[in-house]
Order: sequence, then C-alpha cells, then structure tokens
Amino acid sequence: MMLLPPLDDDHVGLRMIVRPTEPHLRYCYGGQIAMAPALPGNSLKVRAQVSLVPAGIDTDGDETPTESPIVVSDPAEFRFKLTSELTVPSPVYYALESEIERITGMTRMEFVRSERCAQFIDQLPSIKVSIIGSEETNDQLVHIYVKPSDYIALENGPRRKCRLDVSGIENPNYSSLGRPFLNQVGLLVDYSQRLFGFCEPL
Repeated sequence: MMLLPPLDDDHVGLRMIVRPTEPHLRYCYGGQIAMAPALPGNSLKVRAQVSLVPAGIDTDGDETPTESPIVVSDPAEFRFKLTSELTVPSPVYYALESEIERITGMTRMEFVRSERCAQFIDQLPSIKVSIIGSEETNDQLVHIYVKPSDYIALENGPRRKCRLDVSGIENPNYSSLGRPFLNQVGLLVDYSQRLFGFCEPL
C-alpha cells in the first residue's frame, strides 16, 4: 500500500494506492525511495528523531553549521495515524510553545485565538522528522520537514483564528506522525516485509 499527499488544495484526502507497482518510479521524484524497517511488535512503528529548526532554513536541503536546531529529541518510536495532529516528544512541543511566545509576544492559547495569528506563521520554526534506519547505529535515512504552514491551519469563520495541529506527549514512544507529516511525503507500507518507504512525492 502507498499513501500520497492530496493532489492540490481542492482535495483534502490522502491518496491511497492499494497495490502499487514500481512505486519508486511512478510516484517518487527522481525514482528515489528510502526504506526503513518497522520496529518489532504487532503494530507497525518506525524509529525517528524530531527537531525544531528556525525559520529561514532551506527545508529542501540540510542545515548548514550556522543553522543549528533549537531542540532535538532523543530517538523514539512513532506510529502513523490519519488524524489531524502531529504528536511529538514533550521537549520539542515545549520549545515550540516558547518560540511562539518569543516571536509573537503571545502565549500559545492567545496565539491560536488571535485574528493576527496568520501574520506570524512564516516566522515560526519548522519541525524536522528524521527517519532512523538502524536501531543499533541510529543512522538517519531521510529528513521530512513540516513547515509552520503545514502544522498551523487557518480556521474558516468570521474570525480568522489558527489551529495548531501539534501536541506534546511525555512518553516519547507514544508519539505519532499524523496528517501534517503525511501531507509532505510518499509513504510505502510493505506489510509482508515489514518495511516502510519514504520519498518526495510526484
């Protein structure tokens, strides 16, 4: 099975390919796909590390030495969920709250209720999810960036409030990669081999 982001802004649902053939060639940019093993157990989970990176970093490439992350989580287990939220280890979430307050002058609650929230979105940090290929070495196979415009949604209505689609969790091994993440990546799920594939979707 393969999950792909919506085609455009007029389509909100993820695209599902039940039995993809040659997925790296048909659905992945440059025919490139990175494969990572599912963790042992009944539920399909992957090992990953999450960091908060400042605005201005080229999220199509890697950071330069002068562009240090604000905070980096320890490697943890992540589930994939089709929910609206991205659930991250609490140190990353608390750092995001602090950045929102530093940049906007508002607490998180004030920010999401403010009609001015949209003007700050591009100044907020991105969330980088690094998929780990080996539990023994913690080698990072691929980096997926979730920009603030991906984890903050403008709600419809007479007041243009914001919805923050990120939450924190104290036990990092209960973290989950929801729609803000899945909207950025092509995800191949090979149940028989217990493998995940990650690529830049076409």
